[in-house]
This record gives sequence, structure tokens and C-alpha cells, in this order.
Amino acid sequence: MRHTRRQFLEITALGSGALLASFNLRAVSAVAGATAQGAPRSVPLGVFVRIDPDSIVIGARGCEIGQGVRTSLPMLIAEELEVRWDQVRVEQLPYGIKEGDKPGSFAARYGPQGAGGSTSISDAWEELRQAGAQIRALLIAAAAQTWNTDAGSLTAREAEVSHPDGRKLSYGALAGRAASLPLPAGPFKLKDAKDFRIIGRPAKVADCADIVTGRARYGSDAFMPGMLFAVVARCPYFDGRLKSLDDSAARKVRGVQAIVPVAPPAAGHLTRNLAAGVAVVANSTWAAIQGRKALALEWSPGEWGKDSTRDLERRCREAASSDEQIVTGRSNGDMAAAWTGAATRVEADYQVPFLAHATMEPPGATISIEKNRVKLIASLQSPGGASRMISGITGISRLNIDIELPRSGGGFGRRLENDFVAEAVLIAQVIGKPVKLVWTATTTCRTISTGPSACTACVRRWTARAR
Repeated sequence: MRHTRRQFLEITALGSGALLASFNLRAVSAVAGATAQGAPRSVPLGVFVRIDPDSIVIGARGCEIGQGVRTSLPMLIAEELEVRWDQVRVEQLPYGIKEGDKPGSFAARYGPQGAGGSTSISDAWEELRQAGAQIRALLIAAAAQTWNTDAGSLTAREAEVSHPDGRKLSYGALAGRAASLPLPAGPFKLKDAKDFRIIGRPAKVADCADIVTGRARYGSDAFMPGMLFAVVARCPYFDGRLKSLDDSAARKVRGVQAIVPVAPPAAGHLTRNLAAGVAVVANSTWAAIQGRKALALEWSPGEWGKDSTRDLERRCREAASSDEQIVTGRSNGDMAAAWTGAATRVEADYQVPFLAHATMEPPGATISIEKNRVKLIASLQSPGGASRMISGITGISRLNIDIELPRSGGGFGRRLENDFVAEAVLIAQVIGKPVKLVWTATTTCRTISTGPSACTACVRRWTARAR
């Protein structure tokens, strides 16, 4: 049977969701009773490791934006788990949240999952190694129980547990019994750097084959049955507002289903950087874009309407020349004396242009809101922020918000802001159907011919944020 690309994505998305859910140890307690006679087909151990018949599956918790955490974070677990890297298969974990210790609080199921500040490895260095060591200890305990011997006399290496008399059992053979045992308490003794076999060694990117063959799934590839497509014309002025809208021509475009004004909610902290705009919703991205071109819009510039690149540069120079605006991070010696007594002085004035956070894969989000349940598929850097924002806007508990984290086509910090997710939420609430929001290079109406560029508006946003 042949499938279309969209059908294929739908099937694989559903399949991966079922597999990822099976990482929950409690979900397989019924089948964990199978012991040495034969391990179950797929056995989760803890929240990061699953034993399959043909591989060791390790969950990758981080947001993969091209920095390699889908590979490097599982490597930390694999090192202490005592497996070879070629025995490992990596699967992306969804955003994980659970009830916290205090009523109404929440806790991370997998630990930090955001990507920002280049801290993924440092944050996970000991935590994920401890997670790998814990499952290794669990498998050794299962072997000790099988052989009725002391666990301290057993060793693990390359996905096998060895007895001093030469007997060996594979992790696959031990998985069923291990799943029936309580997880051992740590902390566990971790390996010395000199004993590393995976960390610090060259390794293939976990999903390299998928990337080069086109099978890798990005946020832009997301699909939900019955979804509509949306694009937005955004106000080009920071904190500007929609003054007038004539959508009569846009509604006549074939395929256009709805025109939805987008206004930032009063709770601005939930939707920081969200610009006022008008969404065109259609049965295809092409129809939505054609509908956007047909909009007749007029914007109110607001407080920052007269900003320009030249004006921002002037204010930066004024700030740099004022002692009150200068923050000293480090000072060595007496600069004033050295400058006064220098035989030769070199002065230079450096200026760089504004660099947009223009990711190769534009921001976007696919979302479904049904009664008390939300499903989001998006390339993110801050899934926790997206979860809080969605809950704040919809009133739906964060425990009922499912977020899939496909690979991202670049981030550079731009995806730390979830304004594109906020847009998708607001549109989906009005439409009542799953919505796939797509950002494009052209986000403002073609009738705008004066005023600051979109880049200037972005400069103003980040300048305001830095204050």
C-alpha cells in the first residue's frame, strides 16, 4: 500500500508517540514479570532507557537545534550504562512534566529540556551519567538475582553482565527481570575520565542517516488530521496596533477560510514579543499567503513609531560615552595612567549591522486544542516556556499539554521566544480546528510603504528587553 507524504508523517508521528510513552516504567509493569525465560519485546527501564530486541534505546531530552544534543546527551547515559555506541539507538523525548511535591506545582520529568546559553552538557554532565549508572546497577542486580550471587562480584560491559566464573547475560535477557525490581538509590560511583569509551571519542550524529536521506522530521513537517494553515501579517512597529482592516478581497481568495485579528493578551509576560497582526487561515499555505497579500491594513505606529536604525545607533553612542551607562566587567591595572603615558596610541571605532535571527527553518507551530487537551508540535528552544504560556492563555493544566520536539532547522536564540506559539494558540482558539502556523520572509502587508523596517522593529524589541 502506498502512502502520501502527509499520511506517512501522520503514521510515524502516532507511532513515535506510542514508543515514547512506553518509556514510563509503570506502563509496562504488567509485562515486566517475564524473567530469564525471555525478555518482553520492548522493556523500559527508568525514563531514559529502553531495551529492544535489537538495540539499546536511549531517550534524548534536549531541544535539538543543530548543536548536537540529540547525540551528546545520550552519550553521557551510554557511557555509564556500559554499552557500545553502535549498540545504541536514540529517540527524541517529548517535553516531560509531572506533578510537583507541593499542590499545584509541577516538576520536570526528564530534567532541563531547553536549549539556550550553551549549557546542555554542563547541566547534564553528572545527572545523565548518574541515570546511566543507575540502570547499569539495576541490570547487575537482575543478574545477581538470576544467579543467586552477590551483585558486587559482577561486572557490566558492552551490554552484558559477567560472572567471575565466565557466565554472561545480555541486557536483553535481563531486561524483563530488571523491570520488576525497584530502581536502586544513588548516587553511584561514576567512571574516571581515563576509562571513558564513548565520551570524548568521535561519534556519528545519532540521526545523521535520517538527515541526509530526507527522513529527519522537523517542526515544519508536522501534520495533524483536519488541520488548516495560517500565515500572519504583523505590525512593523514595536508595540504598534491595528488601526483599520479591510479583508473583503482576502475573503474572496480561493481556499481562505477565516481572517483572525491577533492581539497580544493583557498578560504580556506570557506572550513577550508577540506583535499585533492579522492571521489568514486557509486550506493550504499558498492560499493563506495569497489571502495575506490581498489584505488592506493600516497600523498605528505607537510609542516607538519614529525609531530608525540611525536613531538607535545615535542612542548607543550616547550611552557608550556616558560613564553612567558603562558597566565594567573586569579591570586590570591603571588604564588611565597607561593611556596617558603610552608612546603610541591606537583608537578604533567598531560598528556592526543588525543581525536578524533568521533561522533556515522559519518559526512555526502546529497545534490542536480540544476541550481540556492541547497537542503542540514545534521546533522549540524553550518548551517549558511554551507549556506555561499555553496554559496561561487557555486555562488548561500543563499536565494536559503534550509537546513534541522535532529537530529544528536552526535556533540562534530566536526560538527561546514563543511568540510564534502564542500566535498559533490564539488562532486555534478562534478556529476550533488544528492549525499549522507558518512564518515567511514577508510578514507585513504590501500596502505598507513607509515607516521603519521589520528589522528596526526587531532591534527595538531586543533593546527594550535588555533594559
